[in-house]
Amino acid sequence: QLSPARALLSAPFWLGGPTMASDYTPAAEGIPQYFLPMLDDRDRNLKYHAAITAAIRQFKAEQRRPPRVLDVGVGTGMLSAICLE
Repeated sequence: QLSPARALLSAPFWLGGPTMASDYTPAAEGIPQYFLPMLDDRDRNLKYHAAITAAIRQFKAEQRRPPRVLDVGVGTGMLSAICLE
């Protein structure tokens, strides 16, 4: 079974890969209770994936170059990872 940290780094968990360990208690680790179920929400993550890839595709078509992406957040880096695909 993957550790919570390894599960977060497993790619691509937002597309239905490994989920968080069931015995992990986020509150004990200082993470809000809603955070891990949010990351495990496949439908939500697929919608982020579709929106980001559509925006990148449109940008490339209009600007004829790849975009520069800056993820200013304190999350898992999931959105940045999607941008790098």
